[in-house]
Amino acid sequence: MNVITSTFRSRFTQLLSVFALTAALWTPTTVSAAEHELDGIWRGKLEVQPNIFLVVGVTIQGDTITLDSPTQGSWGLPLTDFEISAGEFKFNADNLQASFAGQITGNEIKGTFIQGAKRPLTLTRLTASDLARMSYEGRYGGQLIINGNQQLPLQINVAVIAGGYYASLDSPAQQSYGIPIDQFSISADNLSFTSPMIQASFTGKKITDEGYEGKFIQGVERPLTLKKLAAGEALSGGPKPKLGDHGGAVAVITPAGTRTKFFANHDASTHYEIGSVTKTMVAYLLAKSLTEGQVSATDTLQSIFGETAPAIRLTQLATHTSGLPRLPKDLFDGANQQDPYAHYDRAKMLAAVADFAGEPKLDDMSSYEYSNLGYGLLGEALAKVHGKSFAQLIQDELFAPFGMTATDVALPSATELTANGSLAQGYDQFGNEVAPWHFQALAGAGAVRSTLVDMSRYVEQLMTRLQEEDAATKLLLEPVFPMSACCSQALGWILQQDQHNQWYAWHNGQTGGYVSFVGFYLDGSRAVVILNNQAYLDMQQAHAILQGTAALDE
Repeated sequence: MNVITSTFRSRFTQLLSVFALTAALWTPTTVSAAEHELDGIWRGKLEVQPNIFLVVGVTIQGDTITLDSPTQGSWGLPLTDFEISAGEFKFNADNLQASFAGQITGNEIKGTFIQGAKRPLTLTRLTASDLARMSYEGRYGGQLIINGNQQLPLQINVAVIAGGYYASLDSPAQQSYGIPIDQFSISADNLSFTSPMIQASFTGKKITDEGYEGKFIQGVERPLTLKKLAAGEALSGGPKPKLGDHGGAVAVITPAGTRTKFFANHDASTHYEIGSVTKTMVAYLLAKSLTEGQVSATDTLQSIFGETAPAIRLTQLATHTSGLPRLPKDLFDGANQQDPYAHYDRAKMLAAVADFAGEPKLDDMSSYEYSNLGYGLLGEALAKVHGKSFAQLIQDELFAPFGMTATDVALPSATELTANGSLAQGYDQFGNEVAPWHFQALAGAGAVRSTLVDMSRYVEQLMTRLQEEDAATKLLLEPVFPMSACCSQALGWILQQDQHNQWYAWHNGQTGGYVSFVGFYLDGSRAVVILNNQAYLDMQQAHAILQGTAALDE
């Protein structure tokens, strides 16, 4: 992943809710923490993706306990719903839908943190030498100078843990958070770190109160000054592109007809990469295969690929409850930074999951982990069941019957579009041209390229088939489990209620130089398709256009 160009757009979204510094009404425990000699600051690393961590901690002072998430810039959430018994510490944070329970052994509390998924967490009490370094804990932000007046805000999150620090990098303008930092060092005079994941490093020296002035190197050396941010202070700046800056297309579909808008010189023949909206199409292939009996709800990767594959059900892949990580850990080994998925074939993908030893997962939010790898596997599994390539399967089972004549799969051999028309030039957030992406085994995660006309046909077909009670479409759009008060997970799609309690399905997608949004109401009353050839989209605006609270021209 490249922070500057967003070439490797592996997003590490913050899985923990940002801790609000407000207290809810809880029933306090009657047991005194002071009796158990737990006073102090306790910290632990919570692994939210392979080698991706958040630091979580509690501060205990007698009967006062607060929850901290220093890598998210939050400290001091009061916890009044806690329990301390002989050898055990528990707490609930209802407004975060989070809880922890662990066994106390000396200066460690080893247990399980639950916020949706269950994750192991060991809290360690900080020593005097650890506490002496607390003045360096916090957020350090600055503007990376890209080209001329172009700036990219970067933020380093520094947390004190037992025996050292844990630090991570955020690029808010690129919606990338929690990028791991190695070899972190900080003192009154110097700050330095490396990030092997994005092949970047920084070295800086303290200059009075202006922060640490130095050089950020990621292929190219660029100036960067990092200054400690005050509580509540937010980074500003960064690119703020708008839909239409370089092109794009929008369709609003209602029973009265379809209204379209094209930007720049784009027209009905212009193609776009639709990214993760591809997953909704793979989910349809699964639903169709289930209703037609080609696969069953109990079929697993192991039953399809053999004993070396994990016993993960296909339906778990479709609902992101398989326990698989977002991306295979070796994806970037030997990858072309301009086309990061093109080299990754089926053999590599199956080898990457051969040693997967995850516990059986439930079909609910406790097991939810968004996974591009999972959808790559799902696409390849369905292709194997049908005895076809993934590209041929989706052509025969979806593109052709839906009338999507200008849609294809971006395989490495697809140097030119196989359909009529041309692929729009893609741009990153800064307006720099980026190369198109191609896929092999991970095609199910985001390889489809299409036009506004074809994507409009796609949602029209789904709405029509749902009203006709087509078995595959009904199964596709049935809620599998609730995600929150507003939303549920279906096969591929997210189901959400609007302000009038009406349900709609939606998904978005993004590649190196494109972004997409597709949504439609389950009653067939309205649908929206947004395709943009720049890697940015205001999602709030997209939902507002779908819900009818914002006009197409806004």
